[in-house]
Amino acid sequence: MFTGIVEEIGTIHSIVPSQVHENGEYDVRLVVRTKKIAEPPIGSSIAVDGVCLTVTGYSTDISDQAGALYAETAWLLAFDVMPQTLRLTDLGKLHPGDSVNLERAMAANARFDGHVVQGHVDGTATLLSRQPGPRWDWLRFEVAPELMPYLAPQGSVTVSGVSLTVAELGANYFAVALIPTTLSDTTLGELKVGAQVNIEVDALAKYAAQLRDNTGNINFVDATNQPWRSAVLPQSTGAGAITKIAEAELPTAWGKFQITDFRDENGIDHLALVSTQPVAEGQIPLVRVHSECLTGDAFGSLRCDCGPQLHAAMATVAQQGGAVIYLRGHEGRGIGLAAKIAAYALQDGGSDTVEANRELGVPVDARSYRAAASILSALNMPQVRLLTNNPAKQDGLEESGITVTERVPIEVGFGPENRAYLETKRDSLGHILHFDNEGRQ
Repeated sequence: MFTGIVEEIGTIHSIVPSQVHENGEYDVRLVVRTKKIAEPPIGSSIAVDGVCLTVTGYSTDISDQAGALYAETAWLLAFDVMPQTLRLTDLGKLHPGDSVNLERAMAANARFDGHVVQGHVDGTATLLSRQPGPRWDWLRFEVAPELMPYLAPQGSVTVSGVSLTVAELGANYFAVALIPTTLSDTTLGELKVGAQVNIEVDALAKYAAQLRDNTGNINFVDATNQPWRSAVLPQSTGAGAITKIAEAELPTAWGKFQITDFRDENGIDHLALVSTQPVAEGQIPLVRVHSECLTGDAFGSLRCDCGPQLHAAMATVAQQGGAVIYLRGHEGRGIGLAAKIAAYALQDGGSDTVEANRELGVPVDARSYRAAASILSALNMPQVRLLTNNPAKQDGLEESGITVTERVPIEVGFGPENRAYLETKRDSLGHILHFDNEGRQ
């Protein structure tokens, strides 16, 4: 077992086929040059770019390819790599001179600094983009669809042997933020866009997947120890899989609703508040897709218009019929609560909401509406009248298979504390808002 805390960056000395099999696949002898990891026991385990390999031999390396003597002792560590490992990882694409992350197996009495890493790589990912920031770099990786269910916001992932936290999830990608130490002490600091990396998802996520039965449903046990099953609901084209978890009646100050909890493919719970007032015959339901905003929705922050929009939508939907879809994981347009508060601090210094995100090295808007589209499909609302000022929200739903027949404005919550914020949303993000010199028209 490993922790994902890289000990040193080694260099590939050689990688040579050692045995060819009847099907054309082959084993290779991989030799890695190290300086810190010296004389490892034969048979011990070392993670090479996150792949658990067994040491089959070692020797002292006294000269480089030009024949010059090294000022310090270096070591050549040999590993035998099987065809299956070459298929699942990027080790077969390495060449002499390439750099690799190295970590010895964790001792039972050692400090546990990263997270549980088995060295059993689940697949590879490709670096889609790299955005430098003032304090960290933001890297976005495209990953195979079958691995996405095992990734969760703020969850653990191992990238080329480096223990990291998932900072953002998209339809087919995840992003991580790399601090200066990670940039300098691992190969990720020099990783180029388009490069492949080894991915190991969190071991707990893989074990949790075994709780699913062979129909794709999840078995749960409630507080009375009575098992019950939640069905995977149908989804619209381009939308993500969701699971209905629980539902109940919800009377509120703005009207009565049926509240339902849906869990998406990334393990995030979202809510649907469906009005108990039926939609008039022949009418399209009115829907608000609301992004979670703790500061505005719960604390009544005047820095944004989120709380007033939520409450106005609930009141209107309760009266006309339809639903309010409350999307969690959308805090700060998808960057998370901590980053949003850090962006607030930069806004206090004069930056606008878009500039603040860029200064932090995070996306201006990282939200996805795939879960909302799946929920609307499950509620039998493939066509909606959408309560929003944001055309991008309409585009996101339509890209996931929902037809928006009308965009219904919801201009509420204007005040002196958020006027600059709303003007930036209008001018830089394309929100349809109306102001005059004295205030909102």
